[in-house]
Amino acid sequence: RQRQESPVDEVDFVVLKVTSIHSREARDIALKEAALLQRLGHPNIIKLLDVVHRNTKQNSIMSNINIFSSSNSNNETSSSSTSNNAASGLLSWNNTSGMMNMLVLEYCNGGTAMDMVHRLHSSGQRFQSLQQLIIIFGQIANAVTYLHAQKPPIVHRDLKLENFLVHIDESSSNCSSAKGPVTTYKLCDFGSAIIGHVPLGTATAKANAEEVIEMTTTQIYRAPEMVDLYMAPKLTEKTDVWALGCCLYTLAFCQNCFEEKSNLAILSNNYKVPEKYPFG
Repeated sequence: RQRQESPVDEVDFVVLKVTSIHSREARDIALKEAALLQRLGHPNIIKLLDVVHRNTKQNSIMSNINIFSSSNSNNETSSSSTSNNAASGLLSWNNTSGMMNMLVLEYCNGGTAMDMVHRLHSSGQRFQSLQQLIIIFGQIANAVTYLHAQKPPIVHRDLKLENFLVHIDESSSNCSSAKGPVTTYKLCDFGSAIIGHVPLGTATAKANAEEVIEMTTTQIYRAPEMVDLYMAPKLTEKTDVWALGCCLYTLAFCQNCFEEKSNLAILSNNYKVPEKYPFG
């Protein structure tokens, strides 16, 4: 049988995100991330090139699988139901041990946005102009705007500079009209993402949401309504907007907006703007 061409054939380097599947929940999360990435297409979101499922016990590989099923049309959903919808009717394994899920992703050569911040901080440098900061944050915000514009909206829930990869196109610097290499920021890691909102109307719903938040989100980027689940009737894309503000703070001042285990500071919106920085 003739080999089917893959987008992987068109690139020199790729990144493999490998997940060992030891439970049905782990399978659902892996399939959900692949399903979301497959339906998305934006220059500031990492591109999924292929999905590979490997059974290490049987030494079998399944590749080029169309794993996207119909999304939940209901705007309000729980995290577990979103995962199950993404996995329903796809690969059903009675025994998940010995399974590996591999996402083949485009390669970004510049590390992460947080790596860039660390390099600036360690060298005593910072962004030279507000315009430079706006251009970078604009790309980050564009990715999130695209997610929230989907019907129903996609909420990433783990926005942080570590999840924005940097790609530097050196070939663009050869153009006479270009001032230098073109740098693009791409959002990755959709393992925590959900489609729609998370209702918090019952004690059970709050308990389930709290468990998922603890396992899949980063504490210093959590919105107040994620810290205190009694503050809102449901969790929406507004939680991403809060995290974007934390990302902007870190870009501008080369430090986190909140410290670890700083729930009280988050709830009271208690943060300081350093005076020594030009954007303070």
